[in-house]
Amino acid sequence: MTRAGGILALAAALMLAACDNPHAQPQEQAASQTTAQAPAETAPAVDGNAGRYEMAGMASRADVEAFLNALKAANAAGDITPLIRFPFTRYEAGKVTATYADAAAFKQVYGQLVTPDVKSAIQNAKTDEVFINAQGAMIGAGKIWFTGRSGEKPAILILAINP
Repeated sequence: MTRAGGILALAAALMLAACDNPHAQPQEQAASQTTAQAPAETAPAVDGNAGRYEMAGMASRADVEAFLNALKAANAAGDITPLIRFPFTRYEAGKVTATYADAAAFKQVYGQLVTPDVKSAIQNAKTDEVFINAQGAMIGAGKIWFTGRSGEKPAILILAINP
């Protein structure tokens, strides 16, 4: 028997074995049973990526979504300062250029940091497009980085802005 003939014989044997399996169900029947168990409207949402949020100090996707909604509202109102973690350190080309101890100090340079590009990144942010690693989460190709910390109010705050 040639190699190709052996492969064909093996494939045929596997197909026959699958047909003889009494536990196998046709796909339509399996799908209808799944649908009958719990309608999509009442099934709880399951976040298969919960661990990725915890890695960045955030509890869940819902927390990230709530933060982004608050950030967008603050951006539209013209002041994201309440969502900044202080002291806030400014970096340029990987070097510390300034540290702002509090909101008053940050507001003095607000326009230098919260540029039109940063504002656009905030307004266009989508929860499903947030990049997350152990250092935090980012939106807008790194324009804004944020993390969560238990005990803080709000629980998620901005730790870096890259205009």
